[in-house]
Amino acid sequence: MLMLKHGIDVVQIHYTYSKELMTKSTDEIADVMMKDIDLVLQDVLSHNDYKNIIFAGKSLGTIPLIQRVMKDEVYKDAVMLLLTPLLTRSELFESLLESTHKGLIAIGTRDHYYTEEVYQLKTNTMNIDVIENADHSLDVLYTPAESLKALETVLDGIEKIL
Repeated sequence: MLMLKHGIDVVQIHYTYSKELMTKSTDEIADVMMKDIDLVLQDVLSHNDYKNIIFAGKSLGTIPLIQRVMKDEVYKDAVMLLLTPLLTRSELFESLLESTHKGLIAIGTRDHYYTEEVYQLKTNTMNIDVIENADHSLDVLYTPAESLKALETVLDGIEKIL
């Protein structure tokens, strides 16, 4: 809704993969997912001449963004919204360290993919929102009010980027 409020066209990709995919290497996961993503990108971009592109991914969906899209010269100016990226996968963390993309990383301290090194990723162009006690869903367990505050923090971070 935030994107629509700002007049941004939204293309949402829903996909389902087997649990076996997560046993693969990060690059193998990225390759499998990019096959699906590329089909959508080709179709959408062939019908529209967008000047600005924002990619948003959550959890597993951040893998192809970090490992493929952010390394593609075509998308060098794209904004990245990375919600609960799998930072404990060293390849992803290293790729983010090398990135010059503008964007936001949001992760909770109780997310099993959280690492305190996340602050190394903060740059002039990449913002970091670390949500205290939030899990991989960005929920603060058994405290609905705190969970809503976490959501508000993430939305505020996205709003600043837009």
